[in-house]
Amino acid sequence: TDTFVASYFRQFQKWCSKRSDCFKANWGGVTQPLNLPGSACTELEWADNAGIKVLRLWQSRDFSTHKFQTKVYPVGEVALADVKQVFNKAQSCGSTPDGYLLDYNENAYHYLQRNCHTFTDFMLHDLQLPYWKRGSGLPSRFAPEDFRKNRFLAKLVQRVMEKEAGPLTSSAKCQR
Repeated sequence: TDTFVASYFRQFQKWCSKRSDCFKANWGGVTQPLNLPGSACTELEWADNAGIKVLRLWQSRDFSTHKFQTKVYPVGEVALADVKQVFNKAQSCGSTPDGYLLDYNENAYHYLQRNCHTFTDFMLHDLQLPYWKRGSGLPSRFAPEDFRKNRFLAKLVQRVMEKEAGPLTSSAKCQR
């Protein structure tokens, strides 16, 4: 629920206020959340087996579903060339040395192991922005199904979703 997320966000802000290396709600001296026009940004969405969608801001499925709860909290600056490089890496095969699954391609979506949370986490991590990791970056609770980030909650989520999720499969590109 929104109050659940808001509560954790407030806890994170309190924790983060004592550190110099993590996301702050006033990053860059700009009042947060940002009120951005749709033309201001491009959004990458990994929501289903259709693969990564490149959309104008406010065009994603998440925004259309949660229009009045969607907020943008920038976590840092990166060069467009770096975003493109990491975007291409996300669509390569295998996994990274530190355990992030790749293959964010058509027909490779998995509710528990390769989903919108893992995609966002991978992109943030590889762009060297705050990412979901216990003790630094963004709260691990934002990736509830990831055993490396939130062991107890992941066990619960996986038990509930296991049958629905099915086996992890690779895209046609990565099955070659």
